[in-house]
Amino acid sequence: MSHFSIINIKLKNANKNLLIEAVKELAKELDAEIVNTIQDAYGRLRSDILIGLRNRTFYRGVGIKVNEKGEVKLVGDFMLVKGEDIERLKKKIVQYYTATAIAHVARQMGMNVAGQRTKQGIYLRCYAI
Repeated sequence: MSHFSIINIKLKNANKNLLIEAVKELAKELDAEIVNTIQDAYGRLRSDILIGLRNRTFYRGVGIKVNEKGEVKLVGDFMLVKGEDIERLKKKIVQYYTATAIAHVARQMGMNVAGQRTKQGIYLRCYAI
């Protein structure tokens, strides 16, 4: 049966602007488009998300939202999506958010920031001139 599910991500009190920036960067890696609505298998739309992604794996779209307690959640109809793909997305969101937040703070401190994506993760080099 098709329905919208809500899945917890291990992020709390996320800055919404940084989360949006992180998801936009992640979309490039996932070859995904940014969307503001997602749908289920019956074509029902849902737009109560902060930002969404759509690609070949999440072809109906997957939404990211922050609830009133500051908890970050995935929202989507995950029927026919492998559990490992959902787990991979959750980890990637945490990874990209963390890198984005660290880079933001380093820039506020007057540092230059250089980043690099590899298969193992995201590496940041923060340095002062």
